[in-house]
Amino acid sequence: LISASVSVIVAQRLIRCDIVDGDFTKRVAVGEILQLDKNIIDLINAETPESVLRERAIASGMTTMKQNAQELLQQNRTTREEISFLLDDEEC
Repeated sequence: LISASVSVIVAQRLIRCDIVDGDFTKRVAVGEILQLDKNIIDLINAETPESVLRERAIASGMTTMKQNAQELLQQNRTTREEISFLLDDEEC
């Protein structure tokens, strides 16, 4: 099984940030890291729905891409529109 040999799953996307004179000046990676502990592995092996698996991962301390992107928003480094576009999420 793959779950027996994988210990971490990393997902990332690049978000445009650091606005100067109305233009973005660079891109920054926003991501999430899922540590595969025994509980998560058991959920994967039980073919648990993705939504439940995600809830459990967040409850175990995983920071999501959306949370990372919102930190950039709070620092005035990006916009809600950029986060919505990046994450296909209208609720940012």
